[in-house]
Amino acid sequence: MVPITLLKSPLNQSVMRLWLFPESKRPDGWIIADVYRGDNFPDGYADRKFLDEAFPDTPVYIREWSYHHGLANSKALEIAGVDRDTPDPDGGKILHRDDGELTGELLAGATWLVTQHMPPLSEEAVRQALLDTAALCAEYGITSVQDAGITETMALQLHALDQEGLWNLRTLAHVFWGNPAVSMMSIEQSEETIAKRAELRSPRISFDGVKLLIDGSPLQPHHTDVQLDGHGHFDRSKLYTSPETIAAALTRFDIEGLHVKMHAVGTGANRVALDAISAMRKVNGQSGLMPEIAHSLYFSPEDLVRLEPLGVVAEMSPAIWQIKGPLTESLAGAWPFRSLLNHGVTMTIGSDWVMLPSPNLFPAIGGMLDHGDESISLADALEIATRNGATVAGWGDTAGSIEVGKMADMIVLDRNLFAVSPEQVGKTRVLKTIFEGREIYTAQ
Repeated sequence: MVPITLLKSPLNQSVMRLWLFPESKRPDGWIIADVYRGDNFPDGYADRKFLDEAFPDTPVYIREWSYHHGLANSKALEIAGVDRDTPDPDGGKILHRDDGELTGELLAGATWLVTQHMPPLSEEAVRQALLDTAALCAEYGITSVQDAGITETMALQLHALDQEGLWNLRTLAHVFWGNPAVSMMSIEQSEETIAKRAELRSPRISFDGVKLLIDGSPLQPHHTDVQLDGHGHFDRSKLYTSPETIAAALTRFDIEGLHVKMHAVGTGANRVALDAISAMRKVNGQSGLMPEIAHSLYFSPEDLVRLEPLGVVAEMSPAIWQIKGPLTESLAGAWPFRSLLNHGVTMTIGSDWVMLPSPNLFPAIGGMLDHGDESISLADALEIATRNGATVAGWGDTAGSIEVGKMADMIVLDRNLFAVSPEQVGKTRVLKTIFEGREIYTAQ
């Protein structure tokens, strides 16, 4: 029977939806779900008590909407052996109530304490999710992507789909490496997957990418991004991976010909990334590979001028500004498009789809045209979204523009982007998507 208190609020209605999960979707008895937000809870903070009432004997884990944090109920914490005396791990924090008991919320690196005990997704579930992803990308006119973090199971399924002729999405896949909290696999598993990249490679998929995380999320209420203080210092305890480890890894991966993407949000995290790239360049010189800083929300003035000389790509993720409300108010002033462009920095654009309902990039492109002093032109925005992305991924000779000798990847839109306002650019619909000369999507 569903506890009657579950029927009294939107939060409890969400819990009820979890309660209605069929047994067939509970791997090894676990309920694993996406996503929660702090503002869904009283006082703006998540607490396991809202799960415990409905699931006293069933382990439940829900990912927070930025995917950097998670909420576990008492049963899941018990299975993981996490209690009020468990110390915070490196790069993570276990949250407590005022009385010292656990809230059940785990920040950043602390999520691995529970997620390592969760059953993995089945191969069938991963395969279907990938097919659904490719279909949705086609709907929004996306024919080439960088996947910013894959697991071993995803790599194997991607390879199989392309071998079967079912993968209609040119892909540079990045294997997670470093702190296992986000990668959901150990360093050893990451290394094994990287070592298999040559045998996994297929006509449309390269596995020559590696993803590292430096800091967390800039969003309320936890703010796990790493910012510089007024003296140019930052809190090392909030880093997923130490600066020394990042610098050594970058140098090694560059020698091995791997494309590195680093998640860095705050000014402190971006300094760590740039310092690591500088150390790598001193050892390796200019290898021709261009490491990317993913998200690139904030740079100090001293660091903004370092990107172009170091050959660094700023991957922007402006689609997040579609999310309106108090949780994103702290993002005012983020994404310095014009400043980076003025300094000759190569930019690409990411969807940050994990936080949004779709990979639609048109609202983000429209926003780039109407971003105050950091606005850029439509021509520059389209260059960032097309040619730059292809060049950085290593496809500059075959994709990114419509030219003789390149792949016939094209989309048909419902409007002329150069004849409408930025707001109308954001409302653009794709009518047709053509991939390698084949029509793979037609709007109904």
